[in-house]
Amino acid sequence: MKIINANIFSPESQFRLGQVEFDDGVIQAIHYLNSTSKESGADIIDLSGQYLVPGFIELQINGGFGKDFTASPESIWEIASKMPQFGVTSFLPTIITSPLDTVAKAQTIVVQDPDNEFCGASPLGLHIEGPFLNPAKKGTHSEALIRNPSLEDIQNWTLDQGVKLVTLAPEQSNALRVIVLVHREMEKGQPCYSSLTEAKTMNKKRKNYSPEEKVSILKEHLVNGVPVSELCDRRQLHPTVFYRWQRQLFEQGAAAFQSDQKR
Repeated sequence: MKIINANIFSPESQFRLGQVEFDDGVIQAIHYLNSTSKESGADIIDLSGQYLVPGFIELQINGGFGKDFTASPESIWEIASKMPQFGVTSFLPTIITSPLDTVAKAQTIVVQDPDNEFCGASPLGLHIEGPFLNPAKKGTHSEALIRNPSLEDIQNWTLDQGVKLVTLAPEQSNALRVIVLVHREMEKGQPCYSSLTEAKTMNKKRKNYSPEEKVSILKEHLVNGVPVSELCDRRQLHPTVFYRWQRQLFEQGAAAFQSDQKR
């Protein structure tokens, strides 16, 4: 198949006349033209100068067309079928603060295969916004449903279980632990519950690090770019401890240069 005589939004952020060749829904080639094409045939779509742009990706949408994803997660695919008329080709259905059963129901729906005749935007996974929020900054979220982050609550928040993005308040109790484990387990595609026993073991086997070891660990992240989640996993270190060391380094680092000023 080929789309011809389209005003294509190019990598140079300009509209240029061109044509797009694709096969089985996948773009194979893009060619820019100096004049309009006269090609015709059953496999040719002539846009006659209309604009051709990449589809929009909606990262937070709570519903549409009179439906709300949190109130009725079963509407996800129905709304998905209507979104291309507004240029949206993929999206993250957003579930706000609600009972965890609602999140679980939305997970079940979003990982289902659509009907063979489905034509619409693709749900890339859920955006779970809450319930791990700060009650003082809850906005329109129900304070009665807000709760502190918990490892038990996120045991199946993984990519293969339909979770793509999580919004939570990092200042809440236990939030850093949850952030690290969600990030790590979503990369693996494994249940977060598998890390719960490990996390308890980490607390039992707490190690006393020397100042030299602390500097070496901080250097791995600050200089070598090793992710904090990977460091904490490998060193069996609580992330809050890592960030406390980092703060101490920045607050007391000036002392290392004081001897140079006295020379």
